[in-house]
Amino acid sequence: MFKELNDNLNSINGEVAKLKTAVEHIDTAKSAAQAAVNAAITTNTEFKEHLLKVTKAVDSILKPHQDLITATENLPRQLKRLTFQNNFG
Repeated sequence: MFKELNDNLNSINGEVAKLKTAVEHIDTAKSAAQAAVNAAITTNTEFKEHLLKVTKAVDSILKPHQDLITATENLPRQLKRLTFQNNFG
């Protein structure tokens, strides 16, 4: 009876050791996952700030060109009016 009890206790101890190892692996995975989430949050925040700076710089560079494009688009209409006025004015 004691031998059987001892065998069962040893078996339980073996299973507990396996469970302890599994819990340690889970804790390690949890820590790694948390670190990955924190890194992703930091990267996302920094990228957003960088993108806003780039967008602002691009907008400041494009503004004079946008004005030129608008003026160029209006030029044919203005030329037509001038031609019309010169011919019939």
